[in-house]
Amino acid sequence: MSYVAPWVVLTALAVMLSWFGVRDVVRDAVSDRAVAPVAVPVPQAVPTPGPSPVHDLRTYSTRGGRAVLTMTSSAVAFVSANAAPGYRVRVSRAEGWLRVDFLRDRHGSSVIATWYQDRPAVRTYDS
Repeated sequence: MSYVAPWVVLTALAVMLSWFGVRDVVRDAVSDRAVAPVAVPVPQAVPTPGPSPVHDLRTYSTRGGRAVLTMTSSAVAFVSANAAPGYRVRVSRAEGWLRVDFLRDRHGSSVIATWYQDRPAVRTYDS
């Protein structure tokens, strides 16, 4: 009995110290998985000031998620992205193009918008 009591106390102390050392890592890992994406309804047209007051909002669905883009006659802009479970989002843009990638291991999906003069074009790809 004289060995059991100190062993129980030391074991409990070791477990408690270990938990304090890893609890933040465990909490962050579980929190990332537990948060579900929230879908918000998006109106089909957004009024803006100026001679052309309406932007066209469009949603593009792929295996990796959904991307919402707003379009005018001469440009495309990123609004939001909702990745499917297990996918992450990467948005790239440069003069004349915009790309939304949904990435997962060796698989991925892309929404690629290009525009030249007055004609935007959007294509989706799944791999």
